[in-house]
Amino acid sequence: METNTSSSIDVPRTEQVSIDDEQRIKVEWSKDDPQHPFNWSKKKKWSTALCALLFNSSTACNGTAYAAARIQGSMGVGVSQTVWLLGMTTYLVPLATAPLLLAPLTERTGRRPTCVIAMIIYVAMFLPQALVPRIDAILASRFVQGAAGSVGNTMVSATLTDLFPKEERLIPLAVVVWCVFASQSIGSTGSTWTVHDMNYQWVFWWLGAVALGSLVVVIVFLPETRHTKLLQARANALTKQTGIKHYIYQGPIQAKSQFWVTIERMTRPCVFFFTEPIVATLALWVGFLWGVVFLSLEGIPIAMEPYGWIEPKRTSFLALMALGASLGIAWQPISLRIYRRAKQNNHGLPPPPEIRLTWCTIAACMTCASLFLYCWTARASISPVVPAIGMVGFYWGVFEIYLSTLLYLADAYETYAASGIACQALMRNICSGTFPLFSTQFYEKLSPPIATSICASLAGVLGIAPFLLIRFGPMLRKRSAVAVLLQADEDQKQKETGDEKEKA
Repeated sequence: METNTSSSIDVPRTEQVSIDDEQRIKVEWSKDDPQHPFNWSKKKKWSTALCALLFNSSTACNGTAYAAARIQGSMGVGVSQTVWLLGMTTYLVPLATAPLLLAPLTERTGRRPTCVIAMIIYVAMFLPQALVPRIDAILASRFVQGAAGSVGNTMVSATLTDLFPKEERLIPLAVVVWCVFASQSIGSTGSTWTVHDMNYQWVFWWLGAVALGSLVVVIVFLPETRHTKLLQARANALTKQTGIKHYIYQGPIQAKSQFWVTIERMTRPCVFFFTEPIVATLALWVGFLWGVVFLSLEGIPIAMEPYGWIEPKRTSFLALMALGASLGIAWQPISLRIYRRAKQNNHGLPPPPEIRLTWCTIAACMTCASLFLYCWTARASISPVVPAIGMVGFYWGVFEIYLSTLLYLADAYETYAASGIACQALMRNICSGTFPLFSTQFYEKLSPPIATSICASLAGVLGIAPFLLIRFGPMLRKRSAVAVLLQADEDQKQKETGDEKEKA
């Protein structure tokens, strides 16, 4: 028996579906359903994406602002700069690890409620940092804040997945990465100028004000975007109005309990690091580069000392991070055309994932060369424009590498891409949270040119990753255990589709 649920009651339309033996109706999206987030207007899509970006940008700004206040902050609470910088570790490590536990919450409860609750906790944690001049209170509150802020990082990626089909995600994802770079630039520069004229607590006050404003915008304007939550609300409305049970497809039937499914999702990123050479290689490379970005928070002010500038002016060089990211985002339309041409040459089928790494090879060389240019030209006899060009090139290269590897993992691992990306995020935040702990000793004992040259050399060694993956990536993917999982998922999906056709 077939029924068209949209013809009998005044609710958004669904596909025609069959009533099974238990008198239940399965509700599905129709291809052009106006309430499906894929079919929202561009204005609504981008306004929703920007709302989700506010939380993510606030967490990025918070990370670098804290590091930039290290001198005045450590003096204010009576500890060494190294102890003060532990606040970076206690913030960034839970920022990386908490999504392993919290990410499934957005799948079950929806994006909006999880985001609002996490933002309230995140904003509240600025109060002890601003009001209690004790390092233990600061470290504890930043740990909780990092865990809450991790929702912002997972939320923005999940929201983009909800709003944009796969072939339309390049530009939105590039905007997300640009906002991360720009926010880190604003955080470090704004914090340095703040503590130059005022007490370090004012850094936490203005960070809290920005986060509070973002929370208000999210509460007022952010809609729910999770497809299954929207469809479940529709099914509930239909059940209430018709008296007939309506349900939605929840994915393949799980033989395991929800507890073990959650445990598997939490541990899979770590398992991928030790069992998937592709994931491990990219995680180490991107993690190291991200650590160097956070090393530059300390390295740039020291390297710019020969010019005789005050510290806020030297730290303002970190604004080049936003400029490098801007060049990266300006390149994306060209990158998109390259991908579309490759797809066209492949008879309309998606090209091999390795096409995403083509520009990555150039970016790998650029990051290494740019670091050498920056570290050996930052001297009084050479115009500061020259080392500035080096830093812009470095940040541009890191932007491209970060974005390209995300897209590569998404294409290569499909359903399990989130685990590969989570592994990379884990390594990225661990490096950015630990590298600043030895930054002062690193630059003072070795000198900025030598210290940065070591970073450049290691970046060059790790930069062979895209060249190797372009050559051996297809072979590694065929031998991957994930290929077996993807095939099993496809077989299960075909089996369930066949069972439904038999019932119909």
